[in-house]
Amino acid sequence: MAVRGGAATLFYPIWHGEVENLLVLKNNRGVEENRVRHLDYGVQLSKLFYSRYLHQQNITLFSPSDVPGLYDAFFEDQEKFVRLYTMYENDASIPKKSVPAVELLGTLMQERAQTGRVYIMNVDNVNMQGPFDSIKAPTRMSNLCLEIALPTKPLNDINDPNGEIALCTLAAFNISRIDSFNELMELADISIRAIDALLEYQDFPVLAGRTSTDKYRNIGIGVINFAHFLAKNGKKYSDGSANKLTYQTFELIQYALLKASNNLAKEKGKFLGWENSRYSKGILPQDRANQNAVKLANTGIQLEESYGEKFYDPFLGADIKLENIHAKHGTWEQLRKSILTHGLRNATLTALMPSECQSKDNEMLMVDGSVKTLGQILVDGGIDVQMYEDLGVQQRLDIKPTMLAGDREVCSVYYNGYVPVYEVEFEDGKKYKFTGNHLLKVKTVDGVETFKRVDELTEEDDIVFDQKLSVLLKSVTLIGHEHTWDVSTSDEQYVLSNGALSHNTSSQISNATNGMEPPRGLVTVKQSKDGILRQVAPDIEWLASSYESPWASPTYNHGAISIIAMATCWIDQSASLNTNYDPTRYEGDKLPVAEMMDDIIYAHWLGVKTAYYHNTRDIGADANSDQNGVTAEIVEAVDDSCESGACKI
Repeated sequence: MAVRGGAATLFYPIWHGEVENLLVLKNNRGVEENRVRHLDYGVQLSKLFYSRYLHQQNITLFSPSDVPGLYDAFFEDQEKFVRLYTMYENDASIPKKSVPAVELLGTLMQERAQTGRVYIMNVDNVNMQGPFDSIKAPTRMSNLCLEIALPTKPLNDINDPNGEIALCTLAAFNISRIDSFNELMELADISIRAIDALLEYQDFPVLAGRTSTDKYRNIGIGVINFAHFLAKNGKKYSDGSANKLTYQTFELIQYALLKASNNLAKEKGKFLGWENSRYSKGILPQDRANQNAVKLANTGIQLEESYGEKFYDPFLGADIKLENIHAKHGTWEQLRKSILTHGLRNATLTALMPSECQSKDNEMLMVDGSVKTLGQILVDGGIDVQMYEDLGVQQRLDIKPTMLAGDREVCSVYYNGYVPVYEVEFEDGKKYKFTGNHLLKVKTVDGVETFKRVDELTEEDDIVFDQKLSVLLKSVTLIGHEHTWDVSTSDEQYVLSNGALSHNTSSQISNATNGMEPPRGLVTVKQSKDGILRQVAPDIEWLASSYESPWASPTYNHGAISIIAMATCWIDQSASLNTNYDPTRYEGDKLPVAEMMDDIIYAHWLGVKTAYYHNTRDIGADANSDQNGVTAEIVEAVDDSCESGACKI
């Protein structure tokens, strides 16, 4: 795949006889004859090898062909694997090599740090905590971005009817823009139905892809804008304050998606590989979750009757009556019984992938290097803007294709209509423009938070900007009407208002932070082969002090790992977890191997399944940090990972 160096990832176990040669294949030392740098690599570990490291013991290396049953047991049954592994270690007839675990895993960490892209897969966590029966359908590998964990079967040839290539269709909730659990339930149902229907229309160039899709109908729904979600709730990555919120949020997400898939199964039937699923035995995510992570979350099962009278809705940001939730959406035990009776339409429902959700300034870079406003693009595309605004009918229009930098093609627009616009002034003197249907969170006299349309606000309404800040409304003034347009490219959207971008109305494109990741800067100037993009953290005028960068604290990695572990208690597949390091925190600006190992071991202990990138801070780009480690503006070189869309949304 020409668009990405490393569009395939090779996975191998840490105990493989060639592991010492495999570990260095990506580094910049050596010559082309002994390096394969255009692949990415995932190293597979389990509890046994972390234990050998901690106890300063050796790891024994074997050729899988010399140790019958060992490779299969590595994924299917950890007790059997340990038994076979120690038996083969003591068998003098089998070729082997013994290496100190500290040295071998130290080399792994060094290669991960130097290349940034030697990944980690904890096969015991993947198979013990996943939705598949590991004996019947073990997961032996992940994907390009380490969020997929699905069973596969090898192919003897391209038409092998028994081969299975795992495929997963991805989507994501903009977690920060969901207003209530009720809304989440509706979105979950729409998402499951839409994606499941899409599976019927996909083309499969290889039979094994069709076979696997028909058998499992895998879906991976994740989230974007999680950093904004934490900032709005006054939570940090680094201090543990987000653990309980994350655990509760992903419980609700998984519940909503399971219920949607269960309802669809009632209509269309369960997936064909149902007997290979732990769900077929009534085993739900909370039954297989890592107990170290559950204890760290310090919370009970959210939807159970035993939880109490109040239910905290993390999307609404307020307590509501639990009985109302049970009456409308049911309980976990009711859902368990329904799943046992009717099954699920999809074997997997969740995966936390990386994402890129971007917005641009008024001017856009064209493919020829020139700069045009959005208004000019519409005119050049053959749109008579004045005519359609005079007509006033909402409609989608095809335009003459126009190429932006990066070969992005504008080919259609949508006219939204002539809508009222209000100027909202607050007691602190700030003024903003909103369309009338824009929703703002309001705190009532008795402290309950709810949402009101801008055109329904009254003077002295207490507007909530985040968990820490609320500002009294001074006035709401209708200042006129504006025409708004949505202009879509192959992967982005811009909004036109009166011939220019509409920045202060609710019709503007929602900017979002990357998946579960924090922003590296409040304003990030991203440079890639597609050109330059300035991305602004959402609501920085209100939340600038609430964002936290990955360099904010020496405890960031443990905090971020804990957050991923909270989500992993509930999600079916895995998460694209990045580890981030600031070398200036260490003596001689050199990151100790022991610190990297401590983070990876901590992740395994909490049940984390995979680790994606190792990121090292660019001190030159990030020089102007505030107290949260978030820079006002940084320049970031963009890695085109997963650019094909294979594992990024």
